[in-house]
Amino acid sequence: MNRLQQAMAPKPSSRRKGAGPSTRRRMLLVIGILGIASLGLVARAFDLQVVRKQFYQDQGDARFLRVMPIAVSRGTIFDRNGEPLAVSTPMVSITCVPSEVLDNADRIPALAQALGTNADELKSYLEQRADRDFAYLRRQMSPEAAQAVLAVGIPGVNGQREYKRYYPSGEVTRTCSVSPTSTTTARKAWSWRSTTGWPASRAPSA
Repeated sequence: MNRLQQAMAPKPSSRRKGAGPSTRRRMLLVIGILGIASLGLVARAFDLQVVRKQFYQDQGDARFLRVMPIAVSRGTIFDRNGEPLAVSTPMVSITCVPSEVLDNADRIPALAQALGTNADELKSYLEQRADRDFAYLRRQMSPEAAQAVLAVGIPGVNGQREYKRYYPSGEVTRTCSVSPTSTTTARKAWSWRSTTGWPASRAPSA
């Protein structure tokens, strides 16, 4: 290679002073920023999932969970002959917010008439409970009678569905017949009547 070619050949480029950070420094800067961001995300996740976990769970439950009492009836119980022994029938209890009813004091006589009570006694009852948010006016009324009370349309008076258990045949009790002729017969009577009743083929003779 002659001198002319050497003179024309490109020389290796050199960084000029003050031209900015090198590529390596730029990479280190980017990696450092990403590392700091990752640490911040991990710290935030730890705060949400561990440190303040219960707080956020309570906040979520407060927005989505509701407790609502649902009145249900117990099933009818039948004896072996198909006769009902215990039956649940729907009833309605009349409830109220005393302060709201007292705000419409001119309508208390109509409410008392629908409830079948004295207006002065009803007003006194409400005044004694004016600081409460709930009070019973009448428990377990028939649906028809309760509807007549609600039809008066007084603000603060509501109906609450309930069920009443009753026994068409009265209370069921265990009884036994003791024959005076034989202690053995009496024991058999108690054994069979307190468990399975009187089988026709095993009924003790008098």
